[in-house]
Amino acid sequence: MYSKGEMTYAEAYCYLRRRDAKVVTMQVRSQEADLYEEVAMKRPLEVRREGDAVKFGGWFVVRPPSMSYADVKTAVIKLRYSHDDQMAIVLNRENGGEDAELYERMQAWREFAAEVASGIRSEE
Repeated sequence: MYSKGEMTYAEAYCYLRRRDAKVVTMQVRSQEADLYEEVAMKRPLEVRREGDAVKFGGWFVVRPPSMSYADVKTAVIKLRYSHDDQMAIVLNRENGGEDAELYERMQAWREFAAEVASGIRSEE
């Protein structure tokens, strides 16, 4: 789990579970981060289509515009990164330090998104 600005995020292939309640999420406000623990998703990653939605990791749902590989992958990426966020991270990665770490985390998230999208493809 890592923090950026006012938010704390689960690493790729993980989620955050509130210690004292049945609440799971992928991000929380940093001021609440102490209430959560990071939990690894079961592997191989469970992915399934439910109508117009994709459910993955046992808890999480995205509703892409179509079930194509590209649309599913993009929907999962957008759970964490806007287009502007992605551009800024790519452009700043050469700065090293925290910027390089953010780039590596984004790439790990993109790999995670690709695995979710591949799970839908293999279902067809």
